[in-house]
Amino acid sequence: LAEYFHYVRTIERQINAYLAPPADQQPPELPAGVTIPPKVTPAEKPVRDRLMLELLALSLETDSTRIVTFSFGTDPHPGIVGIGEEYHHSASHHRPNEQRVRSDNEITKYCIEHFAWLLKRLKSHREGEHTMLDHSMVLFAGAMGDGNTHSHHHLPVIVGGKGGGAIETGRFVECPHNSQMANLYLGMMQQMDAAMQEVDVLVTPSFGGNMLLITNLTGHPAVVMPNGFT
Repeated sequence: LAEYFHYVRTIERQINAYLAPPADQQPPELPAGVTIPPKVTPAEKPVRDRLMLELLALSLETDSTRIVTFSFGTDPHPGIVGIGEEYHHSASHHRPNEQRVRSDNEITKYCIEHFAWLLKRLKSHREGEHTMLDHSMVLFAGAMGDGNTHSHHHLPVIVGGKGGGAIETGRFVECPHNSQMANLYLGMMQQMDAAMQEVDVLVTPSFGGNMLLITNLTGHPAVVMPNGFT
């Protein structure tokens, strides 16, 4: 319990620091009715993404949900040295342009490093004799094998975690030609179904969010309890 509160308070302080920058970094006042869309500064992009991943891990630790999705998005990545205001989408269409190829590689490296951080974060949380990572399936993937040509072949996929012992880690799997990505999704859903075999019914509040995705995947019955919120 003490560890949980420590994580919550730490994240709260980080979020407050992110939302309330020092006075010398405050934006100028604007005329009434004039707004400027928020723009991620070089220092904010890594901080924001790390906070989101920290919240993701905490939601799993507290069993607030069993399924979480996160996207780095296609917004500019100014926090990455050397790529300026490049968008991931435009960088992937390098055509080929050496600078865009470098930008695409740097953005990909950025995403991979944050994914690795998330795996370490999940591994640091003990659950009995194992870790939360041992009990999880963490999928990192993209929809394009080559963004420049919109190729859907040779998709980059990493699966972290052991899924409760169902997944053998530390290996590279070379799939047969034209293997379907849906096969991996199906396998992960089947493992979720196996994990739910001892559950008769899932009871969740109406603000349970992604909790009901489990029953959507496995077909288990669910009861949604009103919570008084709309």
